[in-house]
Amino acid sequence: MVIKIRPTKLSDYEIIFNLLKKNKMIGNYLTKPLFKDLLAFNKNLYFVAEDNGKIVGSVFASQNGGYHGYLYKLAVDSKYRRKGVATKLLEVVINKLRNKYKTDWIFTHIEKKNLPSLKLIKSLGFKIRRTHYLVDKVYK
Repeated sequence: MVIKIRPTKLSDYEIIFNLLKKNKMIGNYLTKPLFKDLLAFNKNLYFVAEDNGKIVGSVFASQNGGYHGYLYKLAVDSKYRRKGVATKLLEVVINKLRNKYKTDWIFTHIEKKNLPSLKLIKSLGFKIRRTHYLVDKVYK
């Protein structure tokens, strides 16, 4: 297994959609036109992991134009978990946020019951804040 990380292309849509859907991380709202818009808006911040040309993982990130970066939608095929794929994806996108965009604060949110993701993100130096709430308003 030789994992290669590369930028996401529009032609990756169906594979990434299915990967996210399989991992219960997305609804049908992620259409190909929306995916195209997201790739353009978050240029150079979506990556895939490939094993011999087969996409086995994906990560999305965004940057607000100032000093905030956000990691979201990290998914790895179940056959490739615990093999460093997620770490490689995160390292590439974090380095891009830090070096190209000079991002000082990168954050994400993870379900409390998702212990493997919590362990991974902590291993990369992230701190779990107990002083903040996730506050949102869902329109759909």
